[in-house]
Amino acid sequence: MLGSALGVAVCLILVSLTVWLELGRRPVFSAANVQIQYVRQFESIKQGLNSLIDSDFNSIDSAALGQLQAKLMSLTVPAEAREFHLSLVLKLKQLENLLTQPSADQAVSVERVQSELRTLVASHQW
Repeated sequence: MLGSALGVAVCLILVSLTVWLELGRRPVFSAANVQIQYVRQFESIKQGLNSLIDSDFNSIDSAALGQLQAKLMSLTVPAEAREFHLSLVLKLKQLENLLTQPSADQAVSVERVQSELRTLVASHQW
């Protein structure tokens, strides 16, 4: 009887230890952690954005634009950055639409959106 009680106690200890270790591996989702992660990930995306913003109209790479959009869409956005993030995604979509639908004033329109993107990125302070 003592052996069986000891076996149960050891099993409970092992299960508790396993659960504790598994919980320790999970990332902690707090508002501060989400913001820190967003800022860190956005910094790597910001280089591509600046390159796109500074590109000449004829040299804008639509594949790079698509990659930037995909990276932005994969981020977990903190509440403080939602409006900024949404504006950024919409401006990139607007730029994509301008590049895929040629018009007489396409170059001027692309430059306007690039200018708006530049202002948007520069205005957002972390």
